This record gives sequence, structure tokens and C-alpha cells, in this order.
Amino acid sequence: MNFVRGLLESQCPDMRIDSLESYPNAGAMNLIFKMNKNILIRLPNGQISEDQLSREICSLRHIKPLGRLAFPELLFLGKSTFDYKYNWAIFRWIPGVSLSFSKVMDRSSLIEPLVAFLSHLRLHNNIKDSQLIPSKSNYFRGGSLSLRTKWVEDCISILPASIPKSDLLGVWREATASVSHKEDCLVHGDLHPGNILVDDSNLCGIIDFGCAAIGDPACDLLPAWSIFDSVERRRFVGALCIDRSEYLRGRGWALSFALGAISEFPGENLGKIGEFTLKQILDDLPPNSEPVD
Repeated sequence: MNFVRGLLESQCPDMRIDSLESYPNAGAMNLIFKMNKNILIRLPNGQISEDQLSREICSLRHIKPLGRLAFPELLFLGKSTFDYKYNWAIFRWIPGVSLSFSKVMDRSSLIEPLVAFLSHLRLHNNIKDSQLIPSKSNYFRGGSLSLRTKWVEDCISILPASIPKSDLLGVWREATASVSHKEDCLVHGDLHPGNILVDDSNLCGIIDFGCAAIGDPACDLLPAWSIFDSVERRRFVGALCIDRSEYLRGRGWALSFALGAISEFPGENLGKIGEFTLKQILDDLPPNSEPVD
């Protein structure tokens, strides 16, 4: 904590520190601190985390406001020091609770605002910015699904025997074989429940644009399987008016997310979200479906 105070005092000497506390649910990529009840301090813990901070700041320069829905607001970009080698940032704190930790039971109330958010992103389809090309720093989110094939197949191969692996391989092959998208747009890239803020049952904020890119909009269909059940999913994708090809690619992206969450965060909150996502993907398949050869 003294280290964070030192950064603030050396680079933001005019910023008053009334309170400073670590935030326990920050994830694996950053150290997060809350200051004065309305300030968030984000310290990357590695090079990819710093790259994602730069990517987030870049994407936020492009995205237009959407009603009262809150996005991260950069207040100050800190510089690396001898003792801390990464750039860091101060954002305005967004009130609300992460959906992954909330007690919202009826998630159908999130369908309309999430559709509005994704429809809004799809209007950002004429951005030319080299910082937002899908790359290693955002795990190629929004890029070609086929780049993940070997990794996905390896992850599927080590799943428990109770999980129908051939069905999941079929889901992946359908996704990679589907017709590519016609137009790139701005994508969030990591739209799982942990990055969605709610106030009671109302969507109030979208955070962590560190995986944002200009790419395939199917990448952002993740909520269809990571948040919603089958009935809600039909309403969600129906409201977005997507075609079958985009649906299959979106399900492929959801499968990739689920496999990563399960393998990297077993027993943790994100791992449980991955398990829910995988179940929804399997529930999505017709009874007695034949695996794709």
C-alpha cells in the first residue's frame, strides 16, 4: 500500500488521498486499488497487462457514449519507474456490482441493454487504428478462430470423461468452417459476467476493454452462453438479428472462453462461469446430435 502511495505522491502530488484500499476481486492481470470511494488505480502485473491497458485506453478514445451506460473513464496515465516497470492508470470508479458476484436471479432483464450495447459497438465500423488489430496482446480476440484450433483441441482432450468431447469438437469445427463476417467493427473482446456491472437487475456499466479490437462481431456473442439460458439466448440473438454463420462463430468463441476459464481458474469464480458456459453450449445442441467429422 505504501508503494502505491509513493507512486501517487510522486506523479500526482495534487491528488488528495483520503482513503486507499486494495480491491480483492481484481482478477489475475492487474492489481486494483480503490481510492477516496470514487477512484480506481490499476497497476498491470506483466507486459501483456500493460499492453491491454494501452489497448483499453485506445478503444475508449473511439467509443461513443451510450445513454447512462458507464464505460471506464481515464483520469491519469502513470509512467513506469525504477521500482515499477509498467505504465499504470487512474480511472473513475464505476458504481455497481460485477454480474459474476451479484445476486441477480432474473437475467432476462439484461437482454435488451446488452443488445443495445452490442448494436452500438457494431456502428463503430469505420475505425482504422493499428493499436486495435487483433494480436497476441488481446489473445487475437476478434481475429480468426482457426488460430486457436490446436489449443482448443488439446483443451478438449483433457476434459473429464463425463463431457461429450466429440460434440465439442463438432461445435468447434462448425465454428471454424462457417462463412467469415462481412464487416469488422469495434469489439469488447471479453464480455463475460465479470466485466458487466449491474445495479440491482439493471445494467449500469461495462468494464475492462483490454481485449478490445477491430474485428469479428461474433466475438462479443459470449453473453449468449456465459449469461443466458436457452430461452433467454434465443431472445438475445434474435434481437441482434444475426445469421446462422455468425451464431456458430459466436458459439465457437464461447467454447474457447469456457475452455480457458475452466483450465486456468479451476474452482474460482471465472472457472465456474466457464463451466456454466460449457453447459449452455452442450444444451444448445440437438438431442442425439451426431459429431461433425
